[in-house]
Amino acid sequence: CLSFFNKHKEALQLWLHERIKSQYNRNTDLVYYDVTNYYFEIDEQDEMRRKGVSKEHRPDPIVQMGLFIDTNGIPITYKLFPGNAPDKTTLIPMLGRIQHDYSLGRIIVVADKGMTTGDNIWYTLSAKNGYVLSYSVRGADKSFQDYVLDEAGYIDKGDNFKIKSRLYPREIQVTATNGKKIKKTVHEKQVIFYSPKYAAKAKKDRAAALAKAMDLINNPAKYNKSTTYGAAKYVKNLTFDVDTGEILESARQQLTFDEEKLREEEKFDGYYAIVTSEYKESDEKIIGMYRGLWKIEES
Repeated sequence: CLSFFNKHKEALQLWLHERIKSQYNRNTDLVYYDVTNYYFEIDEQDEMRRKGVSKEHRPDPIVQMGLFIDTNGIPITYKLFPGNAPDKTTLIPMLGRIQHDYSLGRIIVVADKGMTTGDNIWYTLSAKNGYVLSYSVRGADKSFQDYVLDEAGYIDKGDNFKIKSRLYPREIQVTATNGKKIKKTVHEKQVIFYSPKYAAKAKKDRAAALAKAMDLINNPAKYNKSTTYGAAKYVKNLTFDVDTGEILESARQQLTFDEEKLREEEKFDGYYAIVTSEYKESDEKIIGMYRGLWKIEES
């Protein structure tokens, strides 16, 4: 029966949505979006099962799945994409479909930083919707990083948790219909907070990569390009054989730990940034909206 269900999957999802809406008063003011993927233990790729960025860092072909969930954690709809489709390219097709078929009215899309692209933001706003998106502090420009690290404006909420925000006209790059990039300005609220728990988690998450980096420096023969994942950025002079992926013999004696890279990363431990179109909402409300994303992670 799976082939039969697959044939009618879009109609079935819409039918389920209508039943949930009528029986459980589904709330879609906020919709949470995330992408995951599934690997297949096959040798040959096909149209859908393609090699891409696996969540489990496996070399097998994968299929991407985009999923929308409502504020109660109940799925609204999903769509499958080829495994080589970048996460960020899946939101616009999903948004277009959910707006067209599901008649949700104005929605606020909540997603992680993988979706925070100029195209996604501009498409969302053009459809009269809103967004609450996490924003990479480490990947941001220097002026934004300086704002994050500047103690001015932070309000202490107790237990070393602090928040600040600003209204800011941010310039984004949007792809025009002719394929060229054009500059647009979005007037958004930027909410920054510091959490000691996030800082501790960042250090804990980094520990394994640092240990691996030190082992790589001491035992380079054990590693190749694919097995240095997570640790390579902390090692200077790391070069690989183009054909085999092995660390070049000539480079093995020159490997050193990149202390500067570590210090640069540690500066931003515990800081988190959210950008949103919902500038009238309080900082706490915006953070609360974003934290609901754990529901979709569980699903």
